[in-house]
Amino acid sequence: MGSIGDSLTSVGDLYPMITMKWNSGVNNYMTYVTGDIPVGGYDPKRLSNLGIGHGAIDAGGGYTYLNPAAGQTLSGVAGFTYNFKNPDTQVQSGVDFHFDWSAAQFLSKQVFVGVVGYAYQQVSDDTGGSPILGGFRSRVLGVARSWDISFLSSVCRDT
Repeated sequence: MGSIGDSLTSVGDLYPMITMKWNSGVNNYMTYVTGDIPVGGYDPKRLSNLGIGHGAIDAGGGYTYLNPAAGQTLSGVAGFTYNFKNPDTQVQSGVDFHFDWSAAQFLSKQVFVGVVGYAYQQVSDDTGGSPILGGFRSRVLGVARSWDISFLSSVCRDT
């Protein structure tokens, strides 16, 4: 049996982000705009790439309920991503919707347990390239348990 391999020494794409955050008591809100500036190493003939080969822009918002007295937190962030055409392959990925969420209970100031999830749905077809399979739309759903132990001293934390 043969094997294939590849290596690359390069830089990755740039991902600038602008956010606005505010809160009212236990309610915390956020909006954001981010994107991909395709300056990273990319070649469609390579196996390994640090860049994605095309620009993208992503915008969305989030909410976090954080009640320190009860030790509870619930968060969700949703957004849409628009992908520009890859000039090397002439393929343009469709627009996608994504939603990340988490719920946790703090057991102490340093330890929490909870559950996290992610949903991704491409809402428009890819275009360009070879349409052998027709319009392609990705879909992903994931859920997992989570836990965290913080080793930061009280000197490093806001009090």
